[in-house]
Amino acid sequence: MTSLGFGHVSALLAVAHPDSFLAAVPKVLREGYIRRAGRRRAEGEQQRLRTRLGRPEPLRRSGLRVASREAEAALLTDPSVRLGADGTYTT
Repeated sequence: MTSLGFGHVSALLAVAHPDSFLAAVPKVLREGYIRRAGRRRAEGEQQRLRTRLGRPEPLRRSGLRVASREAEAALLTDPSVRLGADGTYTT
């Protein structure tokens, strides 16, 4: 299903069985992917439960302050920028 919305922003929605993605993962990588996906799923569930209990705060601030809108735009559009585990941005 496709849509052309306001501002000429288009979207594509693909409805597929979850196993169709798994079938596309090469067999030599599939077991590792399944293991990592299970770990991510469990960590996400734990985070959801901790958030419901109010521990820790649900949002984490990076502490990043940019000098201007142009500097922020440059940061957000640079594909080499990554958010590190300590909450700081690196290139």
